[in-house]
Amino acid sequence: TVCPGSGGCGTLLVDDGSTYPEEQSWELLDSSGTTIASGVADTTVQVCDGVLEAGDDDDSSNDNADECFDLPGALSGTTWLDGTNGCYQYEANDGWCAEYGATDWNGEGPANEKCCTCGGG
Repeated sequence: TVCPGSGGCGTLLVDDGSTYPEEQSWELLDSSGTTIASGVADTTVQVCDGVLEAGDDDDSSNDNADECFDLPGALSGTTWLDGTNGCYQYEANDGWCAEYGATDWNGEGPANEKCCTCGGG
């Protein structure tokens, strides 16, 4: 739960302190259980008065509310996977978006619609 602090804002930092940060992912849900943000390790998200204001620590050019967020799976409503791989793997493997990104492998939606790295989100 992210609760607003003084001034009506709360901050969530997902640290990459594990041995395998590429296997870490997170979701931020609103009070109705809808995913309003998701991502991978080493990301900071700020919520002010219920409005998402996000910035990725690794990419200062996206430090505003226009930042792209990977979308949840269409069926599960949780972190998108193509059955085996998530958006992080598509980002880490050049050419995957072009080669595999248009296929909806498991009903969760294609990477090209769900993953920012593939033009979705």
